[in-house]
Parts: sequence; C-alpha cells; structure tokens
Amino acid sequence: MPDFPTTRRRKPLTVGQLKTVLCALPDDMLVVLSSDGEGNRYSPLLDLAQAMYLDEAGGRGRVYPTSEELRRDTGARDLLSPDAIPADAVAAVLLYPMR
Repeated sequence: MPDFPTTRRRKPLTVGQLKTVLCALPDDMLVVLSSDGEGNRYSPLLDLAQAMYLDEAGGRGRVYPTSEELRRDTGARDLLSPDAIPADAVAAVLLYPMR
C-alpha cells in the first residue's frame, strides 16, 4: 500500500491533490467519511489517512491503524498491539472534513 502523510493539514485539499493521492491506492479500497450521512452540514476536505475499518453497526464502525503504521509508530504500538486489530477489518482511506 502506498504511504501518504496522515498529519492534519491547514488548508483544504484540492481535486488535483486528492487525485494524486487516490490514484496510488487500489480501486477496491473502501472510502470512509468522518461526518453525518444526512447532508445536514458540509465542509471542505481537509485531510485523509489510511486505516483499517470495521463496520460495527450497518455503516458505522471503528478504525484501527494499519500494520505498516504500527511498525513505524512506537506510540501507536504502545496503545494497540497488532493482534488487537480485528481480522475482518478492511483497508480504507479515511476522509476528514475541515469542520
């Protein structure tokens, strides 16, 4: 899986920036949004990250770090062992709104 930064940005992403990142990812990778599904509020896309996602309630779920992130990040390893990531969690790209 390609690596891309997961640190929070200060300016919204443009279509060009988003395309650059997404074109390196597998076509079948799940996309997970951090927001409500009713369309009550809208906000520019601020950041994205790779994670493992487990659907727990028909469209609502929990995210876990990737195995690559756990290998790189000792802080993440201190909080969660690789064995704690559910076997049925799937690779996902997370999209974070500005607000």
